[in-house]
Amino acid sequence: MCSFLEDGQEVIMFEPAFEFYFRQAEIFDGKVKFLPLVPPGPKNDEWTYDFEAIEKTITDKTKILMLNTPHNPTGKVLTPQEAERFAAIAKKPNLIIVSDEVKL
Repeated sequence: MCSFLEDGQEVIMFEPAFEFYFRQAEIFDGKVKFLPLVPPGPKNDEWTYDFEAIEKTITDKTKILMLNTPHNPTGKVLTPQEAERFAAIAKKPNLIIVSDEVKL
C-alpha cells in the first residue's frame, strides 16, 4: 500500500475481510471500498465474486484491487475462471491487483 497509494486513491476489498488489509490502506490515506463476497446459496455452492459489481465499483480514482487466496476468513480459493476474469480487469489503466496468496 505504501508503494502504490497516493492520498485519496481507492482500494477495493472484499468482505468479510482480513482487518490488516484495510488498516494498511487507511494508514496510507487510501479510501477503502468494500464489496461483499457472494456466499454459497441456491445459485452457487461456494463463495463467489460479483464481477458486475466489481466493474461498476472501479473508478478513475481506483488504484488497487486487493485479493487473497485462500480468502481470509472464508477459505475461498480462486478458480481458474475467476483468475482469468481478474486478469482481464487488471488491464484497466492505472489499476493494480495486489494478490496475497498463501501457498498450500
